[in-house]
Amino acid sequence: MIKELSLPCHYKVRLNTENNSYEFNTAGGAIYGVFFESENSIFSGTVLEGADTFHLVVTKLQSGDGVKDIHVSKTLDSIVEHFFLIKNRIIFYTCDASDDRHLARDRMFKIWYSNSPHHQRLNKYDFEFAHEEIKASVIFDKANDLGEQEIFNAIYLINDVLNAK
Repeated sequence: MIKELSLPCHYKVRLNTENNSYEFNTAGGAIYGVFFESENSIFSGTVLEGADTFHLVVTKLQSGDGVKDIHVSKTLDSIVEHFFLIKNRIIFYTCDASDDRHLARDRMFKIWYSNSPHHQRLNKYDFEFAHEEIKASVIFDKANDLGEQEIFNAIYLINDVLNAK
């Protein structure tokens, strides 16, 4: 079911409740999709196994006029805020390296987080899978019932295991 949300941002955001995805159109004609795909396999054997973990994918579904749009990041902020209405969710984000733009994506994601009002409430941990040069991040609410330290311990463990390959 598609539901139009009333979020505090410039663009109208649509939520697809069946697949936990969001979509919005920009004034320049671009269409963005923000997908939260259930992702638990990477956290197998840790306290995060079975937790509400999601892989975040932000993609441009349709290109627009190519003009930089300052309202996109505010819209993403609003979507993340809406997603974290359920405080025990955890987001896992990787920067796709298939087109060699992963470093730019990682830089943009770091800038978005540091400028976001949510960095006061949300923890973000960055790491890299050295053998594959993949940049990744995990974001979670500081009030998550699993506890900050337990989540960090699980992330460190996964990071060590993946970088040992």
